[in-house]
Amino acid sequence: MSLYQFIACDNEIPELFSNKKRLQNGDMKRCFNIIEDYTDLEVLCPINEYYDDIPYYTNKKYIYSLEWIYSDYNCKKLWQYLKDIHSDDMEIEIWTISLCDFYRLEEEILFKLLKTKRVYSSSDKLTLDILRASVEGGDTPKVLIIK
Repeated sequence: MSLYQFIACDNEIPELFSNKKRLQNGDMKRCFNIIEDYTDLEVLCPINEYYDDIPYYTNKKYIYSLEWIYSDYNCKKLWQYLKDIHSDDMEIEIWTISLCDFYRLEEEILFKLLKTKRVYSSSDKLTLDILRASVEGGDTPKVLIIK
């Protein structure tokens, strides 16, 4: 099953670009020496076709795609990024949804949302274990809400 992951927030957050994936001018590198460089974490404003369906999942104003392949290294990088950007007046949602959900009828998406697995954590209590359990595959949709 293919997954799509995104961050939703009412506040703008900084994009995170990978120096392993990008040149200094921001362009994507054409060649990668190892696959881990290509799968390094990035947090980007979404530019793909899935963006139109995101309002089914969240009403947050700002949406950012998580571009990565899960690894312990990337999970630690995401955890540190979230710790660095979070402020007291901010609520961040990290969604994991199945790509097949985007092609279902609206009623089916809304029905599945009733069974969404939700995990809540304050920023200061967010651990790597909580983050790992919330972003790894499995039943979808699921969301980690950081307050």
